[in-house]
Amino acid sequence: MADSYNDYSREELIRELRLRDRRPRFGLVWERKEIEHEKAVNDDFIALEFDPDLSCGDAPYRNLIIEGDSRSRLNVYGLLPQDLNDTERRFAETLDADITGTVTWWHRNEPRKPWSVGIIMPSGDRYYPDFIVGVNGRHHRDGMLLVEIKGNHIINYEDTWEKINAEHKQYGKPLMLTRQDDGRFWIMRYIDSARKIEQDQVFRVENIGHY
Repeated sequence: MADSYNDYSREELIRELRLRDRRPRFGLVWERKEIEHEKAVNDDFIALEFDPDLSCGDAPYRNLIIEGDSRSRLNVYGLLPQDLNDTERRFAETLDADITGTVTWWHRNEPRKPWSVGIIMPSGDRYYPDFIVGVNGRHHRDGMLLVEIKGNHIINYEDTWEKINAEHKQYGKPLMLTRQDDGRFWIMRYIDSARKIEQDQVFRVENIGHY
C-alpha cells in the first residue's frame, strides 16, 4: 500500500497527512482501548436534541440520523456544506489542506440560486460548476477559478462534452477534475479530433493559479 505514495511530492504527502488528521477517530461509539471514558466528554461535548416533529412513526425509534456540521478552514462560511457527495467533499478537504497559501477561500456554487454563477449553454440551459475558488496571485478572471468535479463513469457523456467546452464570460472555462482510485484528482481535457475527454495531468493545488 505504501508504494502508491512513491511518486507524491512533499506537498502532496503533507496534504494527505493533514486530511487524515482531520478525520474523526472515535465516531459515536466509545473506543475504550483508545481513550479513557472519563476524559471523552469535555467542554466541546454536544448533546443530542431530539425533535419528534421531524421523526417518522412512533417511538421507540430503531434508527437515528444525527445532523451536524463540519468545520472548514477556507470555506467562505467556515463549514463544509452538507450536500457534498464523497468526491466533492474530498476536493473541498484538499482545498482546506493547502499549506502554500495559494487558496484564499472556496465556495460551493449551488445550482439555480440568485447568487449562483451560471454558464448559458448552447441549448439555453444553465450550467453551474461545483466550486468557485479564490486564488492568491491569480491576476486574471478576478482571481477566481471555477471547478467542476465529474465521476469517471460519466466523463464521456455528451452533457460532459458540452460542460468541458463551456466558458463564462467573466471567469473563463471551468477546470474539470476527476478523482482516481489512488485518491488524486486529475485535470481533464477535451480532444476535439477524437470527440473524447481524457486525463491531462495531476491536479496540484499549489499550481491552481496557473490553470
